[in-house]
Amino acid sequence: MGNGGTILDTPNSCTDAINRVSPNCLLPHSARAKRPATANSTHNSALFMSITLTGTIERRDIGTGAWALVTEEGVTYEILKGADKSLLKAGQKAKVKGQVREDIMTIAMIGPVLEVKSFEVI
Repeated sequence: MGNGGTILDTPNSCTDAINRVSPNCLLPHSARAKRPATANSTHNSALFMSITLTGTIERRDIGTGAWALVTEEGVTYEILKGADKSLLKAGQKAKVKGQVREDIMTIAMIGPVLEVKSFEVI
């Protein structure tokens, strides 16, 4: 392994030497966290990227159901359970501030998991 397993996060490469994909590469390049490459995924504050997104709330009938925010660019984020019920209305447009949780996987797996910190209905 020439690079010691370090994940390469450049515009052209989001895999390490054994073709593991960086969770950060699930985001559009412009929204990726600006952090040094790391060979492990231990729990630390670098795993929680703050982000502000504008989009439409959707209900997805996958498994037990999931809520999503689909951005104006067409990127889908799965809203973490426990979000304010007044946000979770299908078809509602909102500006959402939160954190992309790279340490959480869900059954729906419809996109990066977004933990909503605050929102504004628009």
